[in-house]
Amino acid sequence: MALFDFLQQTSYSFEGKKENETVKLFLHRHWFTLMSKFIFLIVCTLVPAVIFVVFGQYIAGNGLIALFALLWSALIMACWLMFFYSVMIYTLDTWLVTNMRIINSEQRGFFQRDVSELSISNIQDVSIKINGAIPTMMNFGDIEVQTAGGAHHFTFEDIPNPLAVKDAVVAVVDEYKLTHKGNFTSL
Repeated sequence: MALFDFLQQTSYSFEGKKENETVKLFLHRHWFTLMSKFIFLIVCTLVPAVIFVVFGQYIAGNGLIALFALLWSALIMACWLMFFYSVMIYTLDTWLVTNMRIINSEQRGFFQRDVSELSISNIQDVSIKINGAIPTMMNFGDIEVQTAGGAHHFTFEDIPNPLAVKDAVVAVVDEYKLTHKGNFTSL
């Protein structure tokens, strides 16, 4: 059980769900992407403490304690805002793979959300990209779903276990081809 699995619990019901549509995959970014931001924010809040330990006598001797406390408080408030923003983005950035389509829902800011979808019947290619030592060791990466003609694609960013997710998407496409007997280009 991963550390942030509680953020992924859902009833697999969503607005705009079609009749006979079933959710095959519900994806968030890997928990490490959120944890790395937390660690950065914790370090940022502790830097003033180190500065105070090193330069405390100078700060106290020149009557700058009130200014230092004000600046430290402002930094902590900014870190809380960044913490809230990071959790919001992590929670609201989702990718749904259903038996009919892929839905890409990305939160771009506090008041901007982009939702797009791609029909399973249009999928031509699914590939993965894992860049770097940490993503390789922690087993997360990007998955790119390409449509016929190459004009449109979806990128699932920082997805855990990308090879298994790629295989699951290919299985959904294959299942769709079998049930709909469409003319598709093979993956």
